[in-house]
Amino acid sequence: MDTETERNTNGLEEKMLYLQLLQEPIGRMSSTSGIFKGFSAAILAGLASATVADIEGWVLILGLLPIFSFLALDVYYLRMERLFRLKFDLVAKGRLPMDFNFGFKDIPAKDKKEAKTSRRRCLFSKSILIFYLPVILCGAAICFLKFMNF
Repeated sequence: MDTETERNTNGLEEKMLYLQLLQEPIGRMSSTSGIFKGFSAAILAGLASATVADIEGWVLILGLLPIFSFLALDVYYLRMERLFRLKFDLVAKGRLPMDFNFGFKDIPAKDKKEAKTSRRRCLFSKSILIFYLPVILCGAAICFLKFMNF
């Protein structure tokens, strides 16, 4: 009986360690999203301040490119975060085995769909749209006003 209890305890400890390994990238990806949003806001502020200077409008348009790059990276990291969270949940429930591959091919497509892990679903998520849509619209308005010589 002691050996069975020991095996159960060791198995539980292994599972806890494995879940902690999965939790670390989830936290890093969440904080990375905030960093991308901070950089995008700083770029928008720079664009807004550059409109009062004698700068060509095309330079302002080029200034929007990093915002789109940060948007794409934020969508990518949101997708990875959702996949890691899904894997975490499935392993915690015992529906997936613990493997140290950390790939996502073993996750059933049905579960991926329910967890909204597609690129499109991530692009149109609230956390992306609520921030990047106003930033892009403001950036476009700044460029438009510069071209109209306001």
